[in-house]
Amino acid sequence: MFTATYQLQKGEQATDSDTSSTNIQYSAFATSTETLDVRNGVAMRRQVEAILEEIAALPKVELHRHLDGGIRDQLLFDTARRRNMKLPDAVTCADDLAAYTSAGETCQSLTEFLQTFIFFTPIVRGDRIALRQMALDTCEDLASNNIIYAELRYSPHLLADDNLSASEVVALICDAVREGSARFGIRATTILCAMRHFPEWTSEVVDLAHQFRNNGVVGIDIAGDERHSCLPHRKEFARAKSLGLKITAHASEAGPAHEIVNAVEHLHAERIGHGYHCVHDEAVYKFVRDQRLHLECCVTSSLLTNAVLVPVDQHPVRLFSADGVSFSLSTDDPSVCRTTLNRELQVAAEHVGLSFDDIVRAMVNAAQAAFLPESDRQQLVDTITKHAALAATRILSASPSS
Repeated sequence: MFTATYQLQKGEQATDSDTSSTNIQYSAFATSTETLDVRNGVAMRRQVEAILEEIAALPKVELHRHLDGGIRDQLLFDTARRRNMKLPDAVTCADDLAAYTSAGETCQSLTEFLQTFIFFTPIVRGDRIALRQMALDTCEDLASNNIIYAELRYSPHLLADDNLSASEVVALICDAVREGSARFGIRATTILCAMRHFPEWTSEVVDLAHQFRNNGVVGIDIAGDERHSCLPHRKEFARAKSLGLKITAHASEAGPAHEIVNAVEHLHAERIGHGYHCVHDEAVYKFVRDQRLHLECCVTSSLLTNAVLVPVDQHPVRLFSADGVSFSLSTDDPSVCRTTLNRELQVAAEHVGLSFDDIVRAMVNAAQAAFLPESDRQQLVDTITKHAALAATRILSASPSS
């Protein structure tokens, strides 16, 4: 039986740093008793604060973010009133919606987590005004977290209704994302999701991704309950590959490690959404490393859904970082999780135990795994690493010995 070891020694770094132009090699978040004792001092706190400030200012790339999972409560409240939709009696203002739209501490599973979507998706489904504003709000939120590039995923069919087709949803969102990107000075593209439990939609998902590939759609995904096999989708994903579409797949989030292998072998996935359970299967973990798969990790959501059951300081991303596995950090569903990418990186630093160098490495990984042309990916890498090199100097100047 393979048992993952999550312990890192003080100051130890991931070894796979050959593709980064900066090598910071410093951590104020090491976890030895000695360092924890020092951390209590004012000088160490000053450095910790300096690192958190630099994390917030770091140019970022986010690969795993559900567009509808980031909808604002105010937009939901306003849309429900405009459409004369009944909300729970307890809801008298937008703030009251949090009890229905966020996964609280009592959430026990991915199934419970997804119940929030069942509540709020009908409010915006088929509504042009709301869907456009959702995309614009998301672009504003990206800019506020210094996210210079993001891939936003959604199921066009789940946002469509009898009055707004899936094709019209995609056209509307492509236009809104392009408008929001220009308005807020960021770059965002979209990924269309097939749903495991609706294989009859997958053919149109592939058609739409191909049709709108020059209008901001960069790939396809498969999402939904992993108890539904991916096998009914094989033919259409093979067609997507033949059309040159990029493919990512939710796998081994709540499901077993072998779902990663299925996603690669049957769906031609180049990236894996989540993939945490690979650390519990030696053969699959070796497969991930040998195939150089990129894992799109989301710390807060993995804890809320109980996809990860170990304490946060033993989260699988710590092992991924130590072993040089390509992984990135994302929000998944920022409104449902009540998080931001800045907060996710703060959690990764202060609670998971990743160093600033590890976080920069994760951002570089994301840039290198983005569904973009090579020249665009390299431009993202250069932007991140140049900023990080200057940030490292500022962090060191805030160290207790400086």
